[in-house]
Amino acid sequence: MYDKNPTEAELYFLFPLLLHRAGITSFKDMAKFEGKQYSSYREACCALKLLGDDAECMRYLHDAFANTFRPLTTVFATIIALREPSNPVSLCENNIANILTDLKRRYASVPETVKLLERDDNVQK
Repeated sequence: MYDKNPTEAELYFLFPLLLHRAGITSFKDMAKFEGKQYSSYREACCALKLLGDDAECMRYLHDAFANTFRPLTTVFATIIALREPSNPVSLCENNIANILTDLKRRYASVPETVKLLERDDNVQK
């Protein structure tokens, strides 16, 4: 999974192509694979099987929780918007504890937010 702004979808999908394709001399050729010209970098990534599956999205969320300074909600939104996992509800349910922990950590200085998150935490139990 690549950490790019979800509003720049083509750049998001260009990044793995740049990492995995050697000898390409143009951006147009970057979207070409086995003689077929794809209309987007996303399609080229799919053809090259660079996007992985829901399990990869799950691993990325766990890694992001432990190792990134980006809000986990932003990482989750990027996955939903660009990766289109087959079961986004399950992805959310399996990561809700980490998402709530991340929100508490980020908004600890805002008492109203902490109270709201603690209330939601109790509902989860």
